[in-house]
Amino acid sequence: MQLAPGLSARRQYDLAGWLGQAQQFYNGALTDTDILNRLAAFGVTPAALEAGRLAIYHAPSARYDVHDDCLGGSMQSTMAAMSTMTQ
Repeated sequence: MQLAPGLSARRQYDLAGWLGQAQQFYNGALTDTDILNRLAAFGVTPAALEAGRLAIYHAPSARYDVHDDCLGGSMQSTMAAMSTMTQ
């Protein structure tokens, strides 16, 4: 079993590095029948791997959506407070 390039390297701890390594893992596992067979022994299915791959793929945009939602709420609260001060 050959690890995908980059996965035998040191673990990344920053978000971008971790996401990159996670993407390599899922992409590699889904295309390597030996890895799929070994994971199947633990009950890990290709469908579960694909779900994980998609979650990692969408993680950055989900993070920014949450940030934008929080920022929008903060801005609305500030604007409401400012409007009550000026009245």
